[in-house]
Amino acid sequence: MLIAALLCLSQLAQPVVEYQFLQVVANEYPDTDRRTAYISEFFSLMGLISIGLNVTVTPLIHRWFGAIGGLVVQPLVLAVGSIAFYLHTTLAMAAAMKIGDRGLSYSINRASKELLYIPVDPILTYQAKAWIDMFGYRLFKALGSALILLVNAWFARGDPAELSWLTAFLCSLWLLTLVQLAQAYRGVLARA
Repeated sequence: MLIAALLCLSQLAQPVVEYQFLQVVANEYPDTDRRTAYISEFFSLMGLISIGLNVTVTPLIHRWFGAIGGLVVQPLVLAVGSIAFYLHTTLAMAAAMKIGDRGLSYSINRASKELLYIPVDPILTYQAKAWIDMFGYRLFKALGSALILLVNAWFARGDPAELSWLTAFLCSLWLLTLVQLAQAYRGVLARA
């Protein structure tokens, strides 16, 4: 259940960061062709960064801090990036925040989440992963998109920087959930 809560919080934050990033890119590159070129170059770079992190940094974090330590990296980096983006709303900050979200999600966070399943009963793991992979990701991402619409309508008035408080709040909940998960994970490891 706590793994699903982590997934929910990360998937709620993801569309918010995506929206902020794409709004800044649209403002910076009003020409569709230049915007498309920038986005394709950016996502190529983000993929390379993600692979580089997965090969070099992820094993070190897991060796020194374990799976829970690996799960802490993304919400911490994203919270700091979100605050920095709010204070200094530029394309570079939006790009850094986006890499902090998806680049770390595809590398350190994904590998750390998979490690959590090792001490769990295989049947329970199969059932939980099936629900999370087939239903949870899509549901939570849809909720994140709805959250953007709701917050934009009431508070942000279309300014992407104004959504940074929402991302920081989600990261705070994410970190609190990780504290609870760490306690539960230690209990599972003690019983294993």
